Amino acid sequence: MMKQLQDDINTCFCCNRFYNIQERKPFYLSCGDIICLQCYRDQKDQLQNQQVQCPINKAHLCPIDQPVVEMAFMMRHLQQQDFYLIKCDNHPIENAQIYCRQNSFKLSNQAQNEEQKQAPAQNNNGNQIKEQVDLQVTKTLQKLVQADRPKHLEFRRLVDIQLESLKNNNINDKAKLLPLTGQSKLLFKATNDGFQASNFHQKCDNQGANISFILSEHGHVFGGYTSISWTSPLQLQLDIDNYAFVFGLSKNTLHKYYRSTDRAVWQHKDYLMQFGYSGDIAIYNDSNNNSSCYCNVGNTYKLQKSLKREEQQAQDYLGGSEQFKVLEIEVYQILDQNCMWLK
Repeated sequence: MMKQLQDDINTCFCCNRFYNIQERKPFYLSCGDIICLQCYRDQKDQLQNQQVQCPINKAHLCPIDQPVVEMAFMMRHLQQQDFYLIKCDNHPIENAQIYCRQNSFKLSNQAQNEEQKQAPAQNNNGNQIKEQVDLQVTKTLQKLVQADRPKHLEFRRLVDIQLESLKNNNINDKAKLLPLTGQSKLLFKATNDGFQASNFHQKCDNQGANISFILSEHGHVFGGYTSISWTSPLQLQLDIDNYAFVFGLSKNTLHKYYRSTDRAVWQHKDYLMQFGYSGDIAIYNDSNNNSSCYCNVGNTYKLQKSLKREEQQAQDYLGGSEQFKVLEIEVYQILDQNCMWLK
């Protein structure tokens, strides 16, 4: 009885599907009743009289120019669920098992089996690769506390967009944030390989050009590219890299070097990575357990015009605060790379 009541509360009256924090967010209509975002969009796309019909009281017609308001308490409730409160669309009574990064939902075991039976034989390899990726996302989410899972899903979404954009050979395409093309190969994933400097260098040293994506405890996604290899010197080593840059995916900003280019990258066996003089990005040992990491953009890599170097807003810009813990790091080797700076 209690489970049925909970399911009713968490279900959109219009489509009878469970709310989630992606395409089926719960919203208040102007009449005070609730509809999911997908149903609201569907009605807006189809309506002829510029009104949305309330799913609970058909007499309520809500003009589309009247605002809808996200249900804050329900969103908090959904974010506290194990992964997301999402049931399989094809089998609503089944608990979801696999996270689908393309559609941001999970499939039940029954639905997975049915999809595999229906898939053409020539798609087997593609399906296996996708299933491996989805399983990896699920395993990563299981390692995180509930409050950090939505942050990691946003990290996954933003990083996947950039990895896909690397395949776009038109380096002058205005839609590309990163001035880089090439094939990517995952070298290091901190939630799998560990957050120790030794873990990082074991996987990343002497691998040539690479790009790093970092997720801070505040949910900010940022990183840097270097055309040279990481190494593990016993003494601090400062390297020139005229092609290095840093970026903020959460801010959609690119920061090219503009000074102190002889210190584009700092190398040491006890650091994971450092970009720039005085640490435009500095990621240190055991970064998931202490707040020793920081971003101080503007020392080597150029800030946005609205920000001033060394001011608090600039220091908070990439990571979300002056110092922070790290939730995830992924480093990809870039093969057959082409960087705009090389031209």
